Amino acid sequence: MIDEFKTFLINQTEKDLFSGNVLIVKNRKILLQHSCGYADKEKYIPNTIDTIFNIGSMDKMFTAVAIGQLREQGKLDFNDLIAKYLSDYPKEVANKMTIHHLLTHTDGLPSYMEDKQFIDKRLEIDSINEYVDLFKKKPLLFNPGEKNQYSNCGYIILGAIVEAISGISYYDYVKKHIFDIANMSDSGCFNPHENNPRIANGYTYRQPFSHELIDGPRRNNTLDLPKKGNSAGGGYSTCRDLYKFSQALLQNKLFTPETTKLMLSPRVKIGTKNNESLYYGYGFQILEAAGKFQRYGHAGAYAGANTRLDMYPLLDYTTVVLSNYDQPAAFTVANEFCTMILRYQN
Repeated sequence: MIDEFKTFLINQTEKDLFSGNVLIVKNRKILLQHSCGYADKEKYIPNTIDTIFNIGSMDKMFTAVAIGQLREQGKLDFNDLIAKYLSDYPKEVANKMTIHHLLTHTDGLPSYMEDKQFIDKRLEIDSINEYVDLFKKKPLLFNPGEKNQYSNCGYIILGAIVEAISGISYYDYVKKHIFDIANMSDSGCFNPHENNPRIANGYTYRQPFSHELIDGPRRNNTLDLPKKGNSAGGGYSTCRDLYKFSQALLQNKLFTPETTKLMLSPRVKIGTKNNESLYYGYGFQILEAAGKFQRYGHAGAYAGANTRLDMYPLLDYTTVVLSNYDQPAAFTVANEFCTMILRYQN
């Protein structure tokens, strides 16, 4: 199966459909560690296994873990209203929105990423509260709990709650209570404008701050990037670090087995295709296939960034796919391996 998958991966690379890193591990043994494409096309610097990638929304897993840890310590409950922790958030929203709503993308909050205020200030914002200020006065799209709609703003509020309870910045909390525990030394919300030579440039077909496509080759996405990521996304990591995170999670190093099960249980169904159902748990996407919950993890997508972490605990597989191309570069690769796993399993 690995040889078949590697052939597919090489084919994707030759067609210039994928650039990045892939790590496949089974029973704690590396089956494939593959790098392709360029971290910096202008300087002809290739991607290597040590290259650091923008992981987009995969940061939501870390935020959910932080919230789960605080719940385990008795410092919050998932049914708590956010008004309990954020006294300066508008009362008409804070008094009807719970932490459960935020975790499951049922909060009804609007987006901020296309707003001129964010675009103009993106190189200045470097705190969770500054991100919250971008949207906290905007009206809800729907009442909390009415339906599911993917929400970056919900996870930014969760980051603010982490800060309110812990008394330290979200970034310091995640480093101390997640990254340090899992030995993730190459992960964080780095400033991509500081020219860290190990961070891959992203390459995109999209117009700046738009889903419209450009004519011609992919452009460097540097102008699209904020100064710093947040609790909803925009952080950076490596394949090795994300594998370490998966092991820390599944081996209950981040919290007790009971809390691990709670976080990885399906909460909201978000799609069905080919007898497979996709759910959102508490910060994790869950795929039900062949009548069992087979895959846990999260994806990330932004202009010039596409990533996915997939954990298959019943089969003891973990796959990490990080790309510095637009979606579906990493999604196509990760989905192909998922299909192979299920085919060979059956």
